[in-house]
Amino acid sequence: MSEDVYWNKLLSADVGHLHAAADRWESVAQKLTHHAADWRVKTHQRVLDSGWTGDAASAAETQLGLLEGQLKNCQQELESIRLRFRDAADELLLLKAEQTTLKRDCEAQGFWLFESNGRLPQVRITMEDEASGSPGMVGNDPEFQRQLSALKAKRPEVEQRIKEFDERIQNFDERWASSIDHLADVGQKDTVDDRTASDDLLHSQGNSVIPAGIQENRDPKASADWWNSLPESTRRQLLEDFPGVIGNTDGIPARDRDAANRLYLPQLRDQMAAQLAGGHPDPGVTQTKLDGLNALQKQLDTPTNPPMMLLGVGGRGPIVSYGDPDQATNIASYVPSKGGLDETFVNGDLGYGRQLAVAAHQADPKASTATVVWLNYDAPPRVAGTSISMTGGSGGGDDGSQPFGQFQTGLKVTHDGGQPNLTAIGTGDHNGTLMGATQGTGWSGNTVVTGDSGWSEDMDVKNVALRTAADADLGDPATLKATANVVTGHADRNKPMAPR
Repeated sequence: MSEDVYWNKLLSADVGHLHAAADRWESVAQKLTHHAADWRVKTHQRVLDSGWTGDAASAAETQLGLLEGQLKNCQQELESIRLRFRDAADELLLLKAEQTTLKRDCEAQGFWLFESNGRLPQVRITMEDEASGSPGMVGNDPEFQRQLSALKAKRPEVEQRIKEFDERIQNFDERWASSIDHLADVGQKDTVDDRTASDDLLHSQGNSVIPAGIQENRDPKASADWWNSLPESTRRQLLEDFPGVIGNTDGIPARDRDAANRLYLPQLRDQMAAQLAGGHPDPGVTQTKLDGLNALQKQLDTPTNPPMMLLGVGGRGPIVSYGDPDQATNIASYVPSKGGLDETFVNGDLGYGRQLAVAAHQADPKASTATVVWLNYDAPPRVAGTSISMTGGSGGGDDGSQPFGQFQTGLKVTHDGGQPNLTAIGTGDHNGTLMGATQGTGWSGNTVVTGDSGWSEDMDVKNVALRTAADADLGDPATLKATANVVTGHADRNKPMAPR
């Protein structure tokens, strides 16, 4: 096999074919999913609920259980095939983008790549080729000779980069060929058992094109650097293919997170509804949460001023912003004192976020303000005592949910034009409230303690600019105005407010 195969094949590869194949497999998987759900309700469940007893009934129930298991395994296998095609398409897309970037880097350093059949691209020195028609310049210009010598010394390093990249293309090609062979072997089996289906799905998920650190939301700066390194077309494709990852990663711009989560929310609602209808929902999937997501969807479909942006959505709860935090001068992030994704949160706590945005505009019409309602933690439904924690979680402890402090860091990373004025708004009803949000973290924003019953007076809470009474109504116009003054940095419209 000639050594140019992988570099040149990548240049001419049409990623659209793989994406189209993934779409078709997804269509097949959806049809089987609908068929399985219909069969479960109209056949299996009817037999179980019929009151039929005896040996024949027991044998029928056993056989129906086996059939349902096989249908589930087939669903998993089809999902695995879809994921493999999607991953292959996106990995190929990223390789093509990296190939283009590599060529541009070469040009920026003074090289150009001469591509021909039968070999890897030759690394040519631009200034040497341009001067080939002027022998006197080459021989008599000391500065020209100095630059040329430096480029010749650097050329082996560039050639090595190209060679290593070509090996990566080859590795992708071989892995994809092996994956196709595996799928063909599975397709020749009479049935797909539990182990085959689960292992295959795990294999697909393990080969995701998105780096592990991004999937695990480890570092907003690293996520931002990775995202910004991609061409716009690649970002659009990954956003569509992995909305649940892109939409919930700190360091991804707010507009992209919003676009991804608006794609992901209907998928999440459909998954929850299907599980509840089937009678075997995953832990944490409840009708209450589905009702909350449905209410959230209704609000997103209704235009608001300022515009509503969905910066996070999942089983734990959403992150909603009124206004674009990447463009705003002031950003206020409110963590409700009572947690849980339900209609009360959507219709009540989000309403407060919108009210605060309006009050902030009245406090300082010349500055833009985004207000964020943050429920991305695992709080018991409607239980008071939620703490803002820079290490994640509610007052009940860290369950590995997205940390509030990391979210704030992400707001700084993606912000356009300088650092925003940050304000954290949280409860004072629980011992330790807000302490984790400010202690030892370099917190430089304002802090508002709401519903303060006295606990936070002894806490190490930095930059507390406002404390409300324990029985204060956050939506009361006077309380809203006082909070808005803190958010915009004004005791009134003209006098700055000093932190207490």
